[in-house]
Amino acid sequence: MKKHWKTLIFSAMTAAVLSCGVSAFAVSDVHATVYLDPVFVEGREVYCWTPLGKQTDYLSYNGTTYIPIRTAGEWMGKNVAWDEASKTITLSGTSEKVYHNQTEYEADDQTLEKLRNEGMTVKLRDDIKVVVDGKTQDFKNAKGEAVYPIHYNNMNYLPVRNIGELLNMTVKYLPKTDRSQSTIFLRTALTDAQVQEGLNYVKALQELESYQNATLPASLVAKFDARTNAVNQQGVAASKSMFQCFSSVWDQVTLEESKAFTQAALSSIQKMIDTPCPDLAVLSAKHAEMVTAAQDALTAFQKVQAAIDAGKDATTIAQMLGNDSSGSSSACSTVDYVGAAVNEMYTVLSESYTRQS
Repeated sequence: MKKHWKTLIFSAMTAAVLSCGVSAFAVSDVHATVYLDPVFVEGREVYCWTPLGKQTDYLSYNGTTYIPIRTAGEWMGKNVAWDEASKTITLSGTSEKVYHNQTEYEADDQTLEKLRNEGMTVKLRDDIKVVVDGKTQDFKNAKGEAVYPIHYNNMNYLPVRNIGELLNMTVKYLPKTDRSQSTIFLRTALTDAQVQEGLNYVKALQELESYQNATLPASLVAKFDARTNAVNQQGVAASKSMFQCFSSVWDQVTLEESKAFTQAALSSIQKMIDTPCPDLAVLSAKHAEMVTAAQDALTAFQKVQAAIDAGKDATTIAQMLGNDSSGSSSACSTVDYVGAAVNEMYTVLSESYTRQS
């Protein structure tokens, strides 16, 4: 009889839970940590903002990086709305896509440090629905298991894999190495032909920087070669950038070499600006950065040319071109920003994170 009553009680409890639907399991507290490493969308590093315009961090739960659904809506160019009665997040319509840069954090320094060191309690929510353009979304992990949002600080998050599905983008995660941070890339899927077109463009820009492709006096090329060989002998792959090479030998050059180098630099930088960029979303942001940096570099070398035309001496010209020791940037150093943007274009195309952390 006791066994029979236990069975009845268990059955009643089960029925009560089922009658409540998902709400019986809707909210549970779990522990999450902060994900601090870079996230790139369509070639640009992006940051997470709260609805109040303050920066917050991406989260990590159960070994997976989580990104706010609201942020995904901004990346998609969708209007994001929340309905409390039905616990529904709606992404709909069309708005301007938003990619946030770094800004002031919402949390104070002490709170932020504690969150990053100790993590935080978040709520796992299986009572929240996500509807995109009228269609309810069902999220699953790589094993085919159901995935639910987590709620923290008045924001709802989903795994980056599911965010990629919402954006119709491929997701690439590169783990941390001894030389680089872990990195997440999201980008519109590219065909092999599109990737190759992009890589050919990047290669063309890199070749425009190479002193081996520039019109330079043989005496200056010999100095660049000697510098390159010396670096290679140290077990480090030497850059063939004529700008980096000149910065290493600026105190060894003649006035005629500086004049020729300035002309070659002006020609190279202008060609980098004029070279057509493939119509690939993943390149657009970095291409814009490259052009802006190249225009600044062009201005710097035009100032050198003006000094040459004014009859300045060899030491002054060489210092303007390659010497940063005075605390002011040399003309050659302005091209570093161009090279950085070009390297980033290679990175997001090849999905190989090559920058040092």
